[in-house]
Amino acid sequence: MKISLPNFLVVSGTGRNVGKTTLICEIIKRFSPENRISAIKITNHFHQMDSPSTTLVSKNDGFQIYEENNINGQKDTSKYLQSGADASFLIMHSPSDMSDAFNAFSHQINIQNGLFIVESTAIIEIIDPAVHILQTYSIQNLAHKNFDVMSYFVENSIPDFDFTQISSRGNQWILK
Repeated sequence: MKISLPNFLVVSGTGRNVGKTTLICEIIKRFSPENRISAIKITNHFHQMDSPSTTLVSKNDGFQIYEENNINGQKDTSKYLQSGADASFLIMHSPSDMSDAFNAFSHQINIQNGLFIVESTAIIEIIDPAVHILQTYSIQNLAHKNFDVMSYFVENSIPDFDFTQISSRGNQWILK
């Protein structure tokens, strides 16, 4: 059973370089002046993390969770901070450990406090966010994927995204 999280907005995509990070940064810029927003990038690719700009939050054989501290970096997690996020995290997990990784994250970070925006396709398997935005180059990319649960579809470019379709109230994202 999925965890219902009304304070979570998820941006997923049909591949790499479809504009997920750019869209997330635009959403953060628009909503961070009035809201506490934490951003999370979730990937099943492990990267070397020996930078003093990150803090290890939790780790086991199947996942690693880091908090980004460098607002001046070029990584996606730094871009979230540059856009106005109060906190930025990277969760790296093996394919079978997504649930354990998110469970560990939720025990380390109070996921009920503030708004969260997540860049991930895998997270949709375990949570039910208030808003799920699918970013893709073309609707034809959806024919091979299982994206039957989404709130909003963005094809090709950020300018096409209608920011008036989402809002926040209190500790909750709202799709209008």
